[in-house]
Amino acid sequence: MKVAFVSLICYDFRYKKEIREHREEADYFDTKILASHPDPIHKWCKMLYIKNIDVEFWYLACLSKTSKLFKHKYGHRLRRIPAHKIWLKYLNAEISIRLLKELKRQKITHVLVAPYLLNKYWLVDIFDILVMFCKWLNIKIFPIYGGDSILNYHWIKRKIKIFYLKQTTCILCQSKAELDIMVKRFKFPHSKIIYFKNMLDLENFTPIPRDECVNYLKLDPTQRYLLYVGRFTYAKGIHHLINVFPKLLKLKPNLQLLIVGWGPYRKELKKLIKYHGLENKIWFKDFVPNEYLKYYYSLADVFVLPSYTEGVPNVLMEAIACNTVCIATNVGGIPDILKDGLGIIIPPKNEKALYDAIVHVLDNGFEINQKRRKQLLYEIDLHHKADELEKILMR
Repeated sequence: MKVAFVSLICYDFRYKKEIREHREEADYFDTKILASHPDPIHKWCKMLYIKNIDVEFWYLACLSKTSKLFKHKYGHRLRRIPAHKIWLKYLNAEISIRLLKELKRQKITHVLVAPYLLNKYWLVDIFDILVMFCKWLNIKIFPIYGGDSILNYHWIKRKIKIFYLKQTTCILCQSKAELDIMVKRFKFPHSKIIYFKNMLDLENFTPIPRDECVNYLKLDPTQRYLLYVGRFTYAKGIHHLINVFPKLLKLKPNLQLLIVGWGPYRKELKKLIKYHGLENKIWFKDFVPNEYLKYYYSLADVFVLPSYTEGVPNVLMEAIACNTVCIATNVGGIPDILKDGLGIIIPPKNEKALYDAIVHVLDNGFEINQKRRKQLLYEIDLHHKADELEKILMR
């Protein structure tokens, strides 16, 4: 078995600024960013690597014209595949003929691919082409649900996408809500779709005593902390958290907000913080390695994820593993995680509900259902999921 985990998004395009700042280092993105990145995709590869399965992560690169092989800190190989990015107002897409050639040249037997929902306006995209190419070469292909919903597609596009999905070996779906939509509404064969929860490396995420967190992070022990971890994009709804913060401060003057992550929306968030005059109360922390995130989660009184759309967010499971109280929106797979007493679910874009939920936790606390928490952690443990994934690929 030789497995390629293929990402159909041009990774380097997301890091144009960083790449331009290090133009003298030709492979800066690959060796300094991607080779140590804790993206959930690499945890999928790690699952197979610990099972001694030959696996590579293949990523499209539109800023580089050459292929190259690297190694990730988890042990698996990374293969850069040149691609073209079409970037218009609506018709943005990634195209790579080299990807198809490499599948044949490297004698790949199994393909894991994400995402399979790419652009609403192209009737046929690179995922659909990849599916038919794998079928022609008799390569088993397993698409992974990536967070968007097929309901957001036009009916013609939905029909086309479902046709191509039916040509795959089977779909791995991390959201029960999306699985139900596919099976019940669109009559997708139940035998070709598997509910597969995202995994977590529990060696990195465990509760840490508060005083140890305060000392490590060099923060004020008299303050209380709200936390956001993730990408900085509009759809993450971080601006709503910033908007309610002045009102929270009137009630809780010793409150601070920690925002950990990276992304294109950072400048706008900074402007919003300045507009509210919160420069001394809201702190940005750039990318934090996985092994150190547990200090932030364990310190936080509340972890907040006010997204408009999600798949099954790893950050939420990381917070739960650190025994942190979570508040998140009822989108994507979030309700599947926070049900049965693991957190508080609120509507997206509702600042009153967000404010009320935070105040409730700060005033009254929130008793996490520890029995359900332990069950969830067992279900998502990386080693347990590795056994499950191996069996799926062998089907």
